[in-house]
Amino acid sequence: LNDATTTTKGVVQVGSGLEVSNGVLSVVGGGGQKRYLSANRSTTDQTINSLNQRVIFNSVEQSNGITLDTNTGIATIPAGGPYYINFEIGLDIATANSFMHLGVYNEDNLSFVSNQRLVINSPRTTNFNENSIPTLTLILPQSSTQRRIGLRTALIRTPEGSIVYYAKSSKCRVTIFEL
Repeated sequence: LNDATTTTKGVVQVGSGLEVSNGVLSVVGGGGQKRYLSANRSTTDQTINSLNQRVIFNSVEQSNGITLDTNTGIATIPAGGPYYINFEIGLDIATANSFMHLGVYNEDNLSFVSNQRLVINSPRTTNFNENSIPTLTLILPQSSTQRRIGLRTALIRTPEGSIVYYAKSSKCRVTIFEL
């Protein structure tokens, strides 16, 4: 955050986004409420077994100004920002000795929005189950146009010939909010 810019009549304004008055912190600036989305994968697990496959978050918990297509997992983020994005991916891994990279994909120009990847590795054992919840966090820069993003497999490999991961219901979540 920027340093405090003004102090007037007991009010300290920090940058253009936070204000403290009488001990109360509130979000201000930008002419309105910040945009956000919180969604998860609910009801059923999703089989993930191919390159460029999208993880589908199919249940919106809360949103304001950011939409999610629960059939495709694509979030539409309006112009503005920057935006904080966090993915939590709880997986069961059915294929031993395998690995997968997940990345945030720009669905409009068919490219990854960042070089950051979430890397999931399975050891050289059979029936390994991953119950920890790895996360991928990034800042989507400010933009004058809307963007449509999804979380996709960027790399998926196994020497066994076929690979199966399961995106677990209630263990996969996406959170996006405007900074």
